[in-house]
Amino acid sequence: MARAWPLFKSSTRRKSARRAEIAVAVATLAASVSCAAAGGGSPAKGPSGAQLVWGKSADADVLDPPAAGNATSWELLDLTYENLVGLDDGLKVVPELATSWDQISPTEYLFHLRKGVKFANGRELTADDVVGSLQRLIDPATASIWAGQLGIASVGADGDTRVRVKLLKPKTPFVAALAGSPAAVLPMKELKAGTFDPKKQLLGTGPFKAVAHSQGESWTFERNPYHWRTGVPAVDKLTVRIMPDDAARAAALRDGSVDFTTFEVPDSIRLLEGQANVKTVVQSTTDYYRVDVNATSSIFRDDRLREALALSIDREKIKNVALGGVGRASAAVPPAFAGVCDPATVPFGKPDAQRARQLVAAAGATGKTVEISTISLVPMSSPIAQVIQQNLQDAGLRVRIAALDIGAVMKRAYSGKDADFDLVVSWSAGYADPAMDLAWYDPELVGFNKGFVKPDPRLHSLILDGLATEPGDRRTKLFRDACERIAQNANIIPVVTKDAIVAYRSDTTSVSILPVEGYALPLRQLAEFEAK
Repeated sequence: MARAWPLFKSSTRRKSARRAEIAVAVATLAASVSCAAAGGGSPAKGPSGAQLVWGKSADADVLDPPAAGNATSWELLDLTYENLVGLDDGLKVVPELATSWDQISPTEYLFHLRKGVKFANGRELTADDVVGSLQRLIDPATASIWAGQLGIASVGADGDTRVRVKLLKPKTPFVAALAGSPAAVLPMKELKAGTFDPKKQLLGTGPFKAVAHSQGESWTFERNPYHWRTGVPAVDKLTVRIMPDDAARAAALRDGSVDFTTFEVPDSIRLLEGQANVKTVVQSTTDYYRVDVNATSSIFRDDRLREALALSIDREKIKNVALGGVGRASAAVPPAFAGVCDPATVPFGKPDAQRARQLVAAAGATGKTVEISTISLVPMSSPIAQVIQQNLQDAGLRVRIAALDIGAVMKRAYSGKDADFDLVVSWSAGYADPAMDLAWYDPELVGFNKGFVKPDPRLHSLILDGLATEPGDRRTKLFRDACERIAQNANIIPVVTKDAIVAYRSDTTSVSILPVEGYALPLRQLAEFEAK
């Protein structure tokens, strides 16, 4: 559940989802630029000294990019680091720190680095910084959740301005995966010298540098004078106020003490209705809510009961009742990737309460009690669970809902060990390539779901073929077949998209919001936001 993050797309290495004890001695840093304008920016339009205030729901719990495994961290790291590549408004890969790249073979790539790029301390970026960053990411000692998405065998400098990467095996979403926040480029010279600690400091090549931080309260960023994009950022100062309460952020928007914010709870929009100069934008994403089903040690190890569960779930009711009408029904490949998977046509995609009751009765489970676990860090998991509770009770099961904190959920469901739950309402990040997300359904490829997912050799083969197949009709067919297999297994059940809600003061700021986001960064173009 990723904004996952991608939240539970973590490997078994994560012993804690939080590091609240981080004592941040902030060094200079730079922000990740908007990928859509990676080729160069326009002059800033804001007045000299212009500043903006962002009301953010949570602080970063991890500052070291390859170790960061959730979106609350990624959103801030995106202000501080850049990658070899970025994404445009259609989820297509575009240049960032690399101006271009060549695919030498199915498993080898050569990246040509942008010249004149500097870190926020004034030192010029080198190929060694890129090589060292990627080597550190794939080092087992780092235990990055992103290492599996990249599949790198080796990386090395090819002269001063080129980097050569070899993969373990062909992986068509490799370049797209390089756009993920954990693949950010760090200043390796300073890291090796001990003058930069990525766990406590931030030092990147983007438009901002951090000048102050109070954990759980605020960040202050200023313009990076060395940034390579002309006129970016569009303001001289950015203040980030950490405000966990939705109502408090809505109130701050109304009184003008913050210029923009985001919400996960769709009902928050209603707090702003009728408010002059406050606008809201619903951004489509590749993220979606899902139901994880324990098919190894709960009553749902019975195929009939998983089918009954899938047939009970009413996605339209979840969207309209739990999510206030925001979102769309989703299959394992979300609708942002148009024309791949239709949730209405996959097995068990349409609710059928009568058939669900028959299956529950046939399994001898009528009147038995099951538990739906919700997650405290996923606000909408509870209202979604309430709708599913009613759906399952209509099918003849008794259902209770248990609210769990992140530690309990990790231990009971996502440790990779024997599972101790019935159902969990979680969420997935769809990323920028369908093959990246489908890999998380396969316990042979990831660690977090081994305790509750039944291995499926056919699905494993489909996913591996999709990872190795170039875009085209054959790849789309593989993805479609994988969606159908995932739906038929009913072991991890996609439900409804998890769209982003951005709210801003139209009288104080001009914002640019991409129509669709793939890496849980609704404010990806923040560096281009202008103060009026």
